[in-house]
Amino acid sequence: MRDAFGEVDPDEIDVIDFVEFDASAFAEDDEPDVATRPNRRRWVTPAAITSVIGIAVAGLLVWSPWRTDETKSFPDGATPNLTLTEELVFDNPPAELAAASLGNISGENQFFGGLSDAEGYFFAEPGVTWDVFAERSNGTWAAFFSVKQGSEFEPDLELDDSETAGTVQNTPAVIGSVAGGTREITFGPVDGWIFSVVSSDMSLPESLNFAEAVGVDDGVPTLSTDRVLGTMVPIGDIADYTVAVNTLIQATTPFVVQPGIVSVHYGDFDGDFEDGGVAYSIATQPVASGTTMAMLRFALGGQEGQSVHGQDAIVVDDMSDPFGAGGEVGSVVAWVEGGRLIVVVGADGIEATLALAESVRPATEDEWAEVVDVSEVSFIPDDVTSIQVGSGVTLYEGVDAETGTTFALTAQIGEDGAMSICTEQQSADAAESACDAEIFLDVSLLRYTDGPTGRQFVYAMVERGLGADAEIRITLADGTVDTFPLVELSADLPGLAAATVLPDEFELVELWIGEEVVATL
Repeated sequence: MRDAFGEVDPDEIDVIDFVEFDASAFAEDDEPDVATRPNRRRWVTPAAITSVIGIAVAGLLVWSPWRTDETKSFPDGATPNLTLTEELVFDNPPAELAAASLGNISGENQFFGGLSDAEGYFFAEPGVTWDVFAERSNGTWAAFFSVKQGSEFEPDLELDDSETAGTVQNTPAVIGSVAGGTREITFGPVDGWIFSVVSSDMSLPESLNFAEAVGVDDGVPTLSTDRVLGTMVPIGDIADYTVAVNTLIQATTPFVVQPGIVSVHYGDFDGDFEDGGVAYSIATQPVASGTTMAMLRFALGGQEGQSVHGQDAIVVDDMSDPFGAGGEVGSVVAWVEGGRLIVVVGADGIEATLALAESVRPATEDEWAEVVDVSEVSFIPDDVTSIQVGSGVTLYEGVDAETGTTFALTAQIGEDGAMSICTEQQSADAAESACDAEIFLDVSLLRYTDGPTGRQFVYAMVERGLGADAEIRITLADGTVDTFPLVELSADLPGLAAATVLPDEFELVELWIGEEVVATL
């Protein structure tokens, strides 16, 4: 790791650095309104995300006298030795054992597929955090990741009408935007790598200068100069980012199964975060290197100054629901021990969850046998009879304009009215589905994100007799309001319903009944 600071020789200070202006890197208009194509591969959050960007013209590096123009490398360091088992349980569980995932499935992670082979690094001003689930940050940060040209997960370099073309490192670049007002620049190939740069609270010239500096040298992320960082400092690599965020996701729900992550869940799970859907859980996976806690702090925020088993811990009293259903998932405590990141989620206050975290220990042989038993049972609520592709009521159906794949959002109803909301895809080669359990309320307005594709839906259901003149209203960034009336789709559903793909440029989603707003997203 570089030594970022040190004594400064005044005779060696350059007052300012100029870079050659490249007009092809910028749009002609000052502020064109653009939005990101919904199906572009994204890497930063578990959802398909987009916003609006402004294009400006300029080309000055941020000047910091302590920075240098020497190439800086950011190795991820050696993987810590694993000295702690993955077979972890609470010493005195607060509820009955309900579900488990042993992490023994194969394939890429469903939320960050392909990043296991990527190289990249994050930089941020001290104290800055980015709530990946609420899609907002509180300051300046920048990151890049790169994948080999020709990879299955190679970022899309085709220019959409709503995006801006440019040139970065003498290669074609596509300039767009992602969640929370952040900007994305994708370019390449450079030495056989395709790069994506994401920045927050940085101007376009600053973001472009950062992109001009990034690189990969023998598999190690680099910057050709750290002057582009301004007041930012290195915080962690892309591998530790995926470890941190994926483990958080796994800990929040028993309905998620991810390769390499072991989780144990206790209590009643009804799929509704606002009504205690999380209960109590432990999730763990090996850390990638020594920056896991820094990346967790960046992604989660939270409070420091606490410890578990003598190790520094991060605590959060109310973490945002990572699946966009609203509400909080409960109290969260996370720490690194024995080469593992361990995340504990509790339905009670932070003091209770800290005590629960302190009680985490390796399971006995008999205790783990019980965990294995519950992991072999598909965790579907008792009142949902079955999940079968193609057998549900279609709430929405569409066709992917790029791939020609037919996709749908469907609902399947259990004996007691509990629902499973599913996304289904049908291509020439295969059919796929993914489902989440939901609890139907008299009036429901929810967002559903399809994990494998990142495609987002919004759907509403209103009990018969309450839904006269009910409709979903989606307000777009330009002020346009799209409406979707709730209708009688099927007698099998418990009410009137409507659904649609959530537009990238939406600003507000409301459920209206008559002249009254009854729910918002």
